[in-house]
Amino acid sequence: MKSFKEYPQKRMMSMALDFMTVIAIYIISHMPLSIYLRSEHPVVIGEKYVATERHPLLFFFSIIVYAIMLNKDAYHGRSLGKFIFGFQLVNFRTKEEASPFRCFVRNLTVCIWPVELIFAFLYPKRRLGDILAGTELREYDLVAIRKFNWIQLILPILLSLFCSALLVYALQFV
Repeated sequence: MKSFKEYPQKRMMSMALDFMTVIAIYIISHMPLSIYLRSEHPVVIGEKYVATERHPLLFFFSIIVYAIMLNKDAYHGRSLGKFIFGFQLVNFRTKEEASPFRCFVRNLTVCIWPVELIFAFLYPKRRLGDILAGTELREYDLVAIRKFNWIQLILPILLSLFCSALLVYALQFV
């Protein structure tokens, strides 16, 4: 297995691709509704306009997008970026594929992404979320693939929806 010291740029590109994927999902889910709401409620110069930002459907789509972001690695420890660049999350102790719950815990630190970016650059194998979740990033091992247990995905999805709802609700008051 090759050392990750040779691949810090691959790790950064993987993170960037994951971030761009979430942004694309956010834009695709929000743009049509935002355009529609702005056409239904035109902004009048001189008036404060907040109706679009507080619409219940935008609130709902934001929760879904954040939940996707928190569970992006849940399927076999791989996100789109990890799939393209040949990485996988594994349990730090056992070196087996990381469970969906560990992947969820790992992604909770996305709220402090500047710190995560610095961590990932300094320590390409493990970022702050990896330390909290007990995971590490490795090259993907096709031989070690196992059958995916879909039941394990239920708890992380429910928790991510709850966390996302709290975050989106709290951000409405900022």
